[in-house]
Amino acid sequence: MNIADRLKNAYATGGFKEIVRKSFFHYIYMFNSRITKASVNRRKLQFGLNQSDMRKEKIVVSLTSFPLRFNKIHICLKSLLLQNVKPDKIVVYLGNDSSRTQFTKEMLDLERYGVEYRIDSERNLKAHKKYFYAMQEFPNDIIVTADDDLYYPSNWLSSLLKTYKKYPNAISARRVHLMRQKDGILLPYNMWKDQCRSIVEPSFSLLATGGSGKLYPPHCLKKCAFDDGRFKELCFDADDIWLKCMEVVSEIPVVWAKNWEVDQLGVGSNEKGALSKQNVDCSNNDVFLKNVMDFYNISTSRFFE
Repeated sequence: MNIADRLKNAYATGGFKEIVRKSFFHYIYMFNSRITKASVNRRKLQFGLNQSDMRKEKIVVSLTSFPLRFNKIHICLKSLLLQNVKPDKIVVYLGNDSSRTQFTKEMLDLERYGVEYRIDSERNLKAHKKYFYAMQEFPNDIIVTADDDLYYPSNWLSSLLKTYKKYPNAISARRVHLMRQKDGILLPYNMWKDQCRSIVEPSFSLLATGGSGKLYPPHCLKKCAFDDGRFKELCFDADDIWLKCMEVVSEIPVVWAKNWEVDQLGVGSNEKGALSKQNVDCSNNDVFLKNVMDFYNISTSRFFE
């Protein structure tokens, strides 16, 4: 969504006050993100996995990618390797559109620093790959999902873990939207309060967006969340929407992990591409949400309990 549309939606949802709020935080986020970018570019690579803490629950950072992103993904992965709290694994899950022959030298070099690549040569589950495989491969561990095209600050993982420690029965996320209803009817996605900072306790009304990072406790989602045939049919191009519905079905709320880098800087262009444009600008998210709610008989009231 471009800035003009964001401001238009801001005015529609909260008037001039909401425009001021969004503008204020936008500049803070951009300032902090540029500091993060400078730090990541300046620092030397180091082995990025935990070697000292004996953890009952391992921490697995999971993300996905595709060949068009391979030329820049090493920058994002470097920022994940430079976390001040180290994960136990960093795994990039890839689909049948990828092969090791397409990997860049930088991608291959990162394997000695702790990055792993897993390729499903049979299928491509798109953005769903980032949670689908990790949660089933490591069911007893904490799964933290990331995007492949952002700079992550060094306190990224620690902020999510801090929130998880306080709210172990919720999904922690660094960027959330507040769902809205009127007269018992769910308002369109573009009328929700995006980048919400005012709700600081777990809530079913919060939708966690994937890019800035989400932490999933072990065994938090029911088996239906991994029905790839179903999410292909109902919600293939909107993993955040699918996961929100699966969280409600699994009776697990979302909590915002407080931070000052909610809207992070991309390693290349800040434009998320055609898929994001269709889902947000063309209101496809509303279609996908209705699909899943209808199939699983999820009433609007479930999001506001």
